[in-house]
Amino acid sequence: MAVSSSAGTSKLELAIDQYASLLDKLAEERASSNEIYRDLLMVRDRLASLFRTPTSVAPALVTTLAALDQRLQRTRKLLKLDDSEFDNLRSLLDPPKTNWWWYPPDPNPAWTIGALFLLTISISILTDFTRRLLNSGPDEIGLLSIAVQGLFAVGATSTFTKTGRQGLESALSSLGIAGHYRPAMKLSATLALFIVVFCAWKFLPSRLADYYSDIAFRQQSSSPDAARVNDARAINLNPGNVRAHFNLGALYENAYEYDKAAAEYRRTIVIEPNHIRAYSNLSRLLLMGNDSSGALQVADDALKLQVNEGQEITAALYRNRSLAEYRIGLYQQAEADAKQSSNAQSTAADPYCVLAKIYAKQGRAAEAGKAWQDFLARVNNHVLQPRLEPDCIHLAAEASP
Repeated sequence: MAVSSSAGTSKLELAIDQYASLLDKLAEERASSNEIYRDLLMVRDRLASLFRTPTSVAPALVTTLAALDQRLQRTRKLLKLDDSEFDNLRSLLDPPKTNWWWYPPDPNPAWTIGALFLLTISISILTDFTRRLLNSGPDEIGLLSIAVQGLFAVGATSTFTKTGRQGLESALSSLGIAGHYRPAMKLSATLALFIVVFCAWKFLPSRLADYYSDIAFRQQSSSPDAARVNDARAINLNPGNVRAHFNLGALYENAYEYDKAAAEYRRTIVIEPNHIRAYSNLSRLLLMGNDSSGALQVADDALKLQVNEGQEITAALYRNRSLAEYRIGLYQQAEADAKQSSNAQSTAADPYCVLAKIYAKQGRAAEAGKAWQDFLARVNNHVLQPRLEPDCIHLAAEASP
């Protein structure tokens, strides 16, 4: 290597001295001025230019420059280079990437990884929410959820593309957010978004389920098919919605889909073990399906709860248990429960039909005739269960004198 000229060495030494002086000023300043930064960058550019000239450089100068560069790299004040003023200067001069001093240090990738992780979880949660909404067919809320999910997916995908990243960086830059703050800002924004989505996923389904259940309840008479759809939506959103299960069971029962109705009444009881009306309806359906033992067990379980749901439900449970006992052949117990049903609701006609059948089976003709008379005296003022005992009116008419 040729011996460097004294002029070249003098320029290098002068520039290195100036470089060291500016680094000292940078370390001393609590709030360093932009002028120091600009001078520092220009001096380092001049050093780079001098080192590229075809002259030899003393090893001591190379060592000194390397040490000064390490000082510059260790100081966090390089982060100042993210300010908009230096962004503009960098764009104007367009320094090569080899001039690393013009560029702030790369942010910790953990910020970006954390943001992408939270965004992915948010999309998964939103996907689950949308799936539950759409299981029973789309509506306005479901379509809105699809649109929001699409926006999330586009946003997540764009973070993996060069154009998407540049657009996001440009937006943050236009807000005046320095580059070294941007990863933390992205993570904070993603965390806030995740909290919103998680809270919506955690608490909104139950509220929406109540909303759909209320609509279904109002539609039961006017539009049973729509009511079934809305009850199904409520159950998809909140499988523990007792009202939706019970109402859906009633809708199935009215549509003669007794197996489905019984299943919904059972689910109602599992969720709310004290739901006496579900016990009553289930025991009635089991009797209609000739499952007398099952009906007896359900009615017996309900009556053991001693929950007061009104005279009508109490009377129905005793009537169901009485009829189940009659069919099994437990006539004494059936008679006692039929009388309990009548005591609970004196205007009810059904218990007297069961009593009349019991007395007839036992050959107690006079008591059977009296029971049929009591039945006929009440039948016009009471709603019967014709699906359960369709023969009562005919048998009463035949027994009348």
